[in-house]
Amino acid sequence: MNEPDITVLLVNWYSSFFLKHLVPNLRAKAAQPARLRFLLLDNTHGLDEDIQVLCDSLGQVTYVAVDSRGLTGSWGHARALREGLERTSTEYLLTIDPDVHVFAEGWDQHLVEAVQQSGAIGAGAPYPRWKLGKYHDFPSPVLALLHTESLRRLQADWRPFDRGLIRNAYNWAGRQVVRLGAINSRQRCIDHPGLLRAGQALERLLGIVGPDTGYRIAAAARSRGERALVFDDVYANQPSVQGDEHQALRELARLFELYAWEGAPFMTHMGKTKYFLYETEASYDDARWLSCIAAYEQVRSRACVS
Repeated sequence: MNEPDITVLLVNWYSSFFLKHLVPNLRAKAAQPARLRFLLLDNTHGLDEDIQVLCDSLGQVTYVAVDSRGLTGSWGHARALREGLERTSTEYLLTIDPDVHVFAEGWDQHLVEAVQQSGAIGAGAPYPRWKLGKYHDFPSPVLALLHTESLRRLQADWRPFDRGLIRNAYNWAGRQVVRLGAINSRQRCIDHPGLLRAGQALERLLGIVGPDTGYRIAAAARSRGERALVFDDVYANQPSVQGDEHQALRELARLFELYAWEGAPFMTHMGKTKYFLYETEASYDDARWLSCIAAYEQVRSRACVS
């Protein structure tokens, strides 16, 4: 197969701690690391001095100081991704959050082949099912490999939410409904599938009432019949992560986010949050997340040697 180049879009908001792990991780796991082009979009507009030093130490990472025009959070993230798309000239691009670790060997080749063979517009991690009200049928910016020209043809962008008062009020009310007030938390959805199914039924009825980053792109793809491939979000109570050899994976699934592709663990997302419906006991525990990753990588390494 003639491997196309992939531009990796990295959005920084004082994220050097994570990015110093992520870039080597992506290179080490790639089938063709030399064909990855890293574009670091600095939403601090040069205020984060650590990230500029990190770019120099990582090598072959293009630094861009983004003028986010006062936008923060998801709005600022979307602004940086738009600039990243404008600067992308490769056949594919990869959006990825700094707090992600990829387990899959040859991730680049696997995803590109899957997209090419299926005719899909992209592949990646959707928002997990327990994040009720968000879209789940299209890769989220957490990790999304997308065909660049197909993405441009959608004439959509990553902007989240809506500015209209009426629509915002509808979305707010809709989120209370699909989440059954405060009943449908992350853990309750996982422990009680009936609650999750009820929330999903209400999602189908009310539509996307948690219109987070990328929902416009997902909607445009849906309306034009563009297919997207999505990973499976893995829960700690599923059979695939039972047994002593999967202890680290269970912890990643229980405390953070874990995604599988074609039955095998593909990636984990720390997903820091203090939102009470989503948080876990380790939502902000960087060391615990990295420890679980190291433990599972060690298990994988031993399995390969044996």
